Amino acid sequence: MTTSVLDTLRRSAEAGATGRVFGEPVAQDGVVLLPVAKVGYGYGGGAGSGPSPSGDHGDAEGGGGGFGASGRGLGVFVLDKGQVSWRPAVDVNRAILGGQVLAGVALLIAGVILRERRSGGRSHGLRAAALRSRPGVRARRRMMRRALAAGRRHRS
Repeated sequence: MTTSVLDTLRRSAEAGATGRVFGEPVAQDGVVLLPVAKVGYGYGGGAGSGPSPSGDHGDAEGGGGGFGASGRGLGVFVLDKGQVSWRPAVDVNRAILGGQVLAGVALLIAGVILRERRSGGRSHGLRAAALRSRPGVRARRRMMRRALAAGRRHRS
């Protein structure tokens, strides 16, 4: 079992080597294409011991590990008549996701603007609550006058 795990790790390390980032060149009609990819991989493991959850026969032990790899095509180098050019690969899924996020943000902003226009400029939400809880100068003066007037009535 141990040798099969080591063989698997060795093969995966070879697969993530630099030679695998650049694919095999493809030549046709004097044009050479050299594919380029972004490859990443990682692995980890761990072990531990501690008291048995049931509390009966001493300590419990455990261990585990994992491995993951990913790859994504970046583009192609094109060698034609002594000239080298780069042709990036278009990730359609990423472009669609970016468009969806942008549309969502635009809809949220449009909703806030429309709500403000409909309410005639009256504020909503936390800002309005904060303004209501903190009276302005005129309101504080009015409250002080009322408090003084109430105090005079109680003294007489």
